[in-house]
Amino acid sequence: MNGVFTRQRRAVNTTEPNVLYVGRRDLRATQKCGRIADALDLCSAVSFDCLLADFELPDGNGIALLQALCDKPIAVAVILLLEPGSEPSAGDALQAGAAQVVMADNAGRFVHLLAALVPAIVQRYA
Repeated sequence: MNGVFTRQRRAVNTTEPNVLYVGRRDLRATQKCGRIADALDLCSAVSFDCLLADFELPDGNGIALLQALCDKPIAVAVILLLEPGSEPSAGDALQAGAAQVVMADNAGRFVHLLAALVPAIVQRYA
């Protein structure tokens, strides 16, 4: 399992953000779920610093997730993970309100990028 997000201390006076991951990858997060509906339920009950989500989900896509968050309204920074070849969706995701779009390769090399990106996004949107 990739060790990206936990609530454990990494350095003195530093804790990692409270992150909800929506998708099917093997990423470690504070909490995980697999569907937009579940993410909305969790975000209504718990305040997350950041929501990390696959663009393609069983009950919709990243645009539908962003629209549903706005409709609630739930204010949370969203980072969407796009598969290679879906680059045209990146602009639509950013226009819909995504804080960042990351191209997620199957080899998992993007995980190292996320480890630095998530705290920066959380700080920017705090």
